[in-house]
Amino acid sequence: MFKKIREYKDAYQQGKLDSLADNAYLMAIVLVSLIYDITVETDTQLEKFYQDIISVLYDFNPDFRELQIPSSDIEDIYNSYPHY
Repeated sequence: MFKKIREYKDAYQQGKLDSLADNAYLMAIVLVSLIYDITVETDTQLEKFYQDIISVLYDFNPDFRELQIPSSDIEDIYNSYPHY
């Protein structure tokens, strides 16, 4: 019986993390869309944008901190936009 309860608890926790990740990354896509056409002169400025986006996400929902979002994920989202 306890094994079944543990399985339900694990499934619930995994579902919660999946939901957090979905929400955080959808919000990150929206935030990146606001900056993708800004011209930056250095990679340092771009990295600052990535860190700022992560800070906004964490400020919006402190639970997102559980995900420990790396700036490389934000960079991947940024790079998925066309740059002319």
